[in-house]
Amino acid sequence: MHLIEVFVENGCESCERVVALVTRFASDGETMVRVYERTNDIEMFYERSVVICPATVVNGTLAFYGEFSMNELQEYVSKKETVAGAVPVLKAKSPRKASWLQFIRNLLSGFVAIVSLMIAGVQCSHSPSGDMVTLSGGMFTMGGTGSRYTDETPTHDVSLRPFQIDRYLVTNEQFDDFVRATNYVTDAERKGWGWVFRKGATDWERIAGADWRHPEGPDSDIKDRMNHPVVQVSWNDARAFASWAGKRLPTEAEWEYAARGGRKQQTFPWGNELMPDGKPHANFWQGTWPDTNRLYDGYYYTSPVGSFPPNDFGLYDIVGNVWEWCADWYDENYYKVSPIANPVGAASGKYKVARGGSWFCSEAYCGGYRNAFRGRSPKASSFNNVGFRCAKSISSTNP
Repeated sequence: MHLIEVFVENGCESCERVVALVTRFASDGETMVRVYERTNDIEMFYERSVVICPATVVNGTLAFYGEFSMNELQEYVSKKETVAGAVPVLKAKSPRKASWLQFIRNLLSGFVAIVSLMIAGVQCSHSPSGDMVTLSGGMFTMGGTGSRYTDETPTHDVSLRPFQIDRYLVTNEQFDDFVRATNYVTDAERKGWGWVFRKGATDWERIAGADWRHPEGPDSDIKDRMNHPVVQVSWNDARAFASWAGKRLPTEAEWEYAARGGRKQQTFPWGNELMPDGKPHANFWQGTWPDTNRLYDGYYYTSPVGSFPPNDFGLYDIVGNVWEWCADWYDENYYKVSPIANPVGAASGKYKVARGGSWFCSEAYCGGYRNAFRGRSPKASSFNNVGFRCAKSISSTNP
């Protein structure tokens, strides 16, 4: 017996099509369906890290973003283990478009599955401001050589489908639009603290009251930093924004392909020297960490997005400024087993991948601004040097 859960919003045509497809699939008597509505089951969405509309979970695992075909569903379910004790739904006639909510209620009435389908006042599609770059994909060499970090090896060929990626990092202004539209509460706000490195400190500190509106703690704010990248956002928060925007987080492979800008095996997006003309090409730490930051780039913390030249793909701040969350689970040995076509990372893990380094990284302390460097962090953690940009697939199953 299989369990398929669909997370929906009222007034969303994509949700209606997904629910109709799932219920047709469930007519085989071997599948139980549950439908959750975002407004009334908001805690369920966030607890399950499902904040995409519509989202489809098969046997406890998020299977699809957006829409999908009957063949895709059949192929995915055939790979999943069955759920013991699940109760089948009845075979039913196709619902009329205007009465699909009542159809689902009737379909599941009298069974163990509890369906919550209330009226939501939120629309499914959102288009916050932001420019995306379309990349053609294709084959490239991923990973690095000659580094002390063995997780960057072996170098390996990867082939990617075409995709889009944000030209700029997501800003405080864009994240503010998201929060105002959804009343979203970040992990740092729920916990009441975030990780902060403050000027003059010698290590990271757990600071009460640090969140995206107060990156360094309650005595800081973002009033003059609305065009800076948002920070103190966890992986969960980044994915929530991306889902609302009709996008997703880039895979680690997509991020590295984008960072390299079409160049082959160069250390940085711009070449092999950190400061080839004596000037920083990104916002990072110049000097001896943590004692001296010479500020050749003009910034101690974040800089406004687009303050430095773009790479050859036209992407700004692809390294430096803030770390960027990726979709993948981190596995230090993943490159040894990574598939060639469209790798998506390990099936599970303790950390999520972050890429690109930040204002905090120096030559002697991490050098995370290299194309091949692989960062990672717990998915619910928030720092004042971690942000994100979004990506989008170029297909009928966006995002």
